[in-house]
Amino acid sequence: MAGLPVNDKTTIYGDKLMLYYDDKPIALGQTCSLEISADTIDTTTKMSGNYKEFLTGQLSFTISSESLLTYSSAAEGVADLAQYSTFKDLVKLMTDRDPVEFKIATAKGADQNYQPDADFISGMAIITQCSVSAQTGQLTTCSIQMQGTGELTVSESFAAPTE
Repeated sequence: MAGLPVNDKTTIYGDKLMLYYDDKPIALGQTCSLEISADTIDTTTKMSGNYKEFLTGQLSFTISSESLLTYSSAAEGVADLAQYSTFKDLVKLMTDRDPVEFKIATAKGADQNYQPDADFISGMAIITQCSVSAQTGQLTTCSIQMQGTGELTVSESFAAPTE
């Protein structure tokens, strides 16, 4: 039996998948992750024998992202990052204590400011952690972690982006 085909039309490269909030990509993003988990409800009885039994309880999800630390600048030759979400924007959202609408999607090219193309996963989340890391001789990075709130929406068809 032949395996599933793996090629440029059936796989998603990590450098094409980005985390967005309010349709603004995370500036200079390096990673984005989604973890979905389920609580379990112990239904073990004396009739269960030697093994515990469980039902699936409530579902939850977390999102995380790492990026290079950056800020907008009016300096000549430096790109204005107003159309992207910077660490400062994310900290403000966290301190405002409001849920954030997010999506994980493939991105259109740089000439289109990396706007979302094919949406894969979306929902609402609360930013629970923002951090900055700076090591000697390395670029400064920042990271965020978010706790999902409400329902997670997974696209019906992971449609290939239009070209």
